[in-house]
Amino acid sequence: MAGGRFRDQEIDDDLARSQFEELASARVEEQNWIIDSTRTMLMNFYHAEPVNAFFGLRNTKPMRERIRNREIIIYRGGGDVSNEDDMIMSNAILAEALHTQLTMPREERVPLFIIADEAPQLRPCHHLLERTLKIC
Repeated sequence: MAGGRFRDQEIDDDLARSQFEELASARVEEQNWIIDSTRTMLMNFYHAEPVNAFFGLRNTKPMRERIRNREIIIYRGGGDVSNEDDMIMSNAILAEALHTQLTMPREERVPLFIIADEAPQLRPCHHLLERTLKIC
């Protein structure tokens, strides 16, 4: 999709640009409510147990070690994680696994099997999936 401008900034993402335009056109009270709501959503996301584990705030192994050991990684959303947070976590885990595989020296690579439910939810990682399939 073609990019556009918001004020003096070039924004290639149409959705992000429309969100900035909506925020800019809102009254100050509405802007404050949107910002507070977003802050609350992000704080809830970062305090969720799966997110803490993913970002290494709990005792977890690095993805490279998990791949080398051919470990099975299971991510189950739900619980205290919202659908939006679940989508973010799913994509973050998939992106880390794919990026790790792509940056490993070829001689160290081992087969990486990914079984993903709800594939449309993983749309942000499609470019990484395509690149991985072409290179590996």
